[in-house]
Amino acid sequence: MNENLRNALAFFKSAPQALQSTYDVSVKAVNQSIQMIGDAAKSIAEWIWGVLLGDFNDDQSTSQIVAGTAISMIPYVDQICDVRDIVACSLNLKNNPDSLEPKISLGLTLVGIIPTLGSFLKGCFKIVFSKLKRLMKARRIKKANADFYKLIEEQLDNCIIDIKKFHNDKDVQKFLKKHNIQEPYKLTKITNHAKKFF
Repeated sequence: MNENLRNALAFFKSAPQALQSTYDVSVKAVNQSIQMIGDAAKSIAEWIWGVLLGDFNDDQSTSQIVAGTAISMIPYVDQICDVRDIVACSLNLKNNPDSLEPKISLGLTLVGIIPTLGSFLKGCFKIVFSKLKRLMKARRIKKANADFYKLIEEQLDNCIIDIKKFHNDKDVQKFLKKHNIQEPYKLTKITNHAKKFF
């Protein structure tokens, strides 16, 4: 009987150690989960802030441009976004008067002044402009020896893909249907006329 009692006590003694180990693992897993959620929340907040900055954000991603365009197609919000972007472009032009980039940005913003449709066109052009701007920046940094025009052609092909994704977005489709725009790609041919201003 003494041996049975000893075995029973040994069983109950090891249980707290096992529970402590399980508790430690659980606490570590919860802490890691909290850290991951915090990191994800921080990334989401930074992305949203980049959208809200509009043209004050010089390095917007394509998704931020698309989200900003969708937001700026809302009546009245459109005008607020236009004022924000005009101020940003004007400050950028004042600080960099010899650079072509702020002039193009201001031109795109002026297209965006046209209610709703202008914001739509501005969004399409900003996608192209941001891709080309990144390409130019990479070219300056890396001093690539590759054929520059081939790189531009590849970037323009990528822009077309992004613009098609943008046009296929359900909110954009609602907008196009609401304003009876059957062929939005014909509207983007305005770029040939815009070259006169730059």
